[in-house]
Amino acid sequence: MQNKLMEILACQRCLGVLELKDALFETGNREIIKGRLCCERCGLDFIVEGGVPIFGIGAENKAERNSEMDGEIEWEFTTNIQGHIAWAKRSSLRGEAIIRKCKKRLKKINRIPKVLDVGAGVGALHSWQLSKHGFEVVATELCPEFLFSIDYLTEDMFFERVVTDCTILPFRDNSFDIVFCKELIHHLENPMKLLSEMWRVLRPNGLIVIREPCISILRNKKETLEKDSAARMGITHHYYTYTEYLNYIKEIASNIEIDGEMITISSLNHPILSRIQKHVIKYDNIKRLLLKIQLVFVGGSVELIGVKRGVYAQEKNNRVVIPIDTQRLNLNARQIKFYRGKLIPALLEIFSEA
Repeated sequence: MQNKLMEILACQRCLGVLELKDALFETGNREIIKGRLCCERCGLDFIVEGGVPIFGIGAENKAERNSEMDGEIEWEFTTNIQGHIAWAKRSSLRGEAIIRKCKKRLKKINRIPKVLDVGAGVGALHSWQLSKHGFEVVATELCPEFLFSIDYLTEDMFFERVVTDCTILPFRDNSFDIVFCKELIHHLENPMKLLSEMWRVLRPNGLIVIREPCISILRNKKETLEKDSAARMGITHHYYTYTEYLNYIKEIASNIEIDGEMITISSLNHPILSRIQKHVIKYDNIKRLLLKIQLVFVGGSVELIGVKRGVYAQEKNNRVVIPIDTQRLNLNARQIKFYRGKLIPALLEIFSEA
């Protein structure tokens, strides 16, 4: 954690100014590796451990968030590594495409854009990718293990890491130029709690970037949830359609650009149809229409990029905070050894090639 992070950190409960106390600095580069972040206004203290500020979870979501943490850790550990690699191949390329769009839309900014990666996930690989392109990045994640297992990544491509509940972000208003959120909203029963916070911490004319899986309007959400193996591990899943995501982001953003992964016809199975399709979708208007039809009736992965609305009737979150139990963090646990020694290096190699 660098000193300049203190310029945008705020008390998670009252959004008051935090004071750094009992700080221990790493020799040479003056990075803060240990200390306390204290709020004089409401009396809350948050610790800094291993260069990572650790905030808390919302009291109203305590049981759900704890279940989520345990489930996500086990899910990432037990999923076949080939499944992770397949995700990384798609996600790294889509990440590069999103970054190009963000650079184009922010080209008039005469400073290094500051990016918040909400729900960065195991490896925080999109944070690494954004940092590689010169953005100043803060990665947030609910699971401490996901951020503590990547300390070596930040040595060559530095980005800040903050442990927090995403629905009560510990940042001051108007702190970021881009808020990037990948595959997190579908874990929340009320997405507007997160989106309200994203709107709050984003600077005027800043970009909101969302990438989420969406379900077909023809599928039964209850039946889909009953077949969800991740849900049985304790991971909270809520299935939303393309239209629902679009309506959510319209609350906080305007000038929305829609993209996603098109389902294409294989040239091996249907060479003639494949050639026809390639000819048809080279026209952007037709491609966008076909993509929207696919997202509505088939489902898929939708990407939405919009500009912060100037006025929004912000949903007020309950900011009663319970500190995350740091005793649960065991850097010698089998999961962290797997993340650090096998999973993250394999995924990073793919992101490096994108």
